[in-house]
Amino acid sequence: TGTPSEVYNEPATPFVAGFVGAANVLQGLVIGGRVQSGDQLIKGAAHLSDGAAASAYIRPHDVRISLISVNGNSIQAKVDRVIDLGWTSKVHLTLYDGQTLVAELPNDQLKGLELGGEVFVDLKNAKVFSPLDGGRSTSDELASL
Repeated sequence: TGTPSEVYNEPATPFVAGFVGAANVLQGLVIGGRVQSGDQLIKGAAHLSDGAAASAYIRPHDVRISLISVNGNSIQAKVDRVIDLGWTSKVHLTLYDGQTLVAELPNDQLKGLELGGEVFVDLKNAKVFSPLDGGRSTSDELASL
């Protein structure tokens, strides 16, 4: 329960995180209060024990893409598909460990992106859950492709 903003931005469970809007789900292990998924360290897991399995839910508009590494936490991904939705596009990506992401960004930020090309990804505002909270054990499909 809560305001629409609270339910969307601070979901209490993985079900709510996926139900109220599209969300990428990355699997990993908790290390130092972050979820390690491949080379990416995702903030938001301070409430879980080190070594625990975790699912990080990231909204497509919180996936940042650049052609160069912006910071030490950027990870490489391959561009699989770009779907033009008018002023915005959905960019389907594959991380080196095989997990997939979808990013949503304005078309003016697509310069230099090529199908099959390598990009750098940063993930913002992750909501992290334990599989015991109902988090899924494999990558989830986006709710609204």
